[in-house]
Amino acid sequence: MTTKKEKVMLRQEVTLDSLAYSIADDCSHEAVLKFIKTLDGLMEDYDFTKKLRDYFIKEIEEEDA
Repeated sequence: MTTKKEKVMLRQEVTLDSLAYSIADDCSHEAVLKFIKTLDGLMEDYDFTKKLRDYFIKEIEEEDA
């Protein structure tokens, strides 16, 4: 079984979707969570944080249904 790393190798210009797929494929859950937290902090925008919260609450409610 392969262990997921906390680094992503980028060899060319990429779209945000392909970056997301690479991160999901190459990183552990903990590394992805750290990335999301870091990105949220770098955005320095309360509305962005609220949008993240609302998105995750909706996803959790759909999964729990």
